[in-house]
Amino acid sequence: MKIIYTILFLFFLLNSCQEELAPVEVITEVLVPSVLLEEDDFKYDTLKGIYTSDFSGSTIRVILNYVGRSKVVGYNIHKGLQRNISGTLQKSNDTIYMTISEPGDHEFDGVFHLKFIGIDNEPTGIWICNDASIQPKQLNFTKSPPRNWNDSGDMSEGIFLNYFNFSRDTVGDYSFDDDGLVMYSYYPTSDNENRVEQLMTIKGNWTYDNESITIEWEKNDYFEERLELFNVIKEGDYEIHLVKNNSRTIEPYYY
Repeated sequence: MKIIYTILFLFFLLNSCQEELAPVEVITEVLVPSVLLEEDDFKYDTLKGIYTSDFSGSTIRVILNYVGRSKVVGYNIHKGLQRNISGTLQKSNDTIYMTISEPGDHEFDGVFHLKFIGIDNEPTGIWICNDASIQPKQLNFTKSPPRNWNDSGDMSEGIFLNYFNFSRDTVGDYSFDDDGLVMYSYYPTSDNENRVEQLMTIKGNWTYDNESITIEWEKNDYFEERLELFNVIKEGDYEIHLVKNNSRTIEPYYY
């Protein structure tokens, strides 16, 4: 009989422990507020274009070919040296910040940090060289306007390109591109009769201002002056030349 009571006691004890250890499922309703994505109707492609700035006494052009919500792609030209650039874009209220890097395989490559206020035709920025020994350059850009005839019919940058896109002097040929690159191709001569049959090309930047053209050549052994100024000389309605101090004349190719 005592054994029976003991068994019953153990049975009720085990049953009681199982009831105490039984998990209790708790269901809690959590309200998650809906997240509204900020509407971004900014027209990023309006920032595409050609931007020109002084670069420690010379001219640099930054050409933005693609501007999206987070990515920027283009290239820059400085004294005929062309470097591809790409990077990121961030928008804060009405301010656009761009961080754009050159490839990094040239000794003077670096990173551009540009700031636009909305659709800005005069962004500011800084260029920082990958080589820390080279001082950063402050930049104040001006965006090139669309090239077309103005109301007065005077010479404009677009009209200049129509005439001198392909042009020549007495020795070689010029190619003026709309992004600011100019290339001069010529055959070196040993005398007035013999030519060395190896075409040479010199690159540079060109800038139009008030019916004059400034060319900044890359380092070369051909042009005595790396910075040259040509005046636009118009004779009659259709005859136009570029003249440098009466020492060199550039003519459109159809002459």
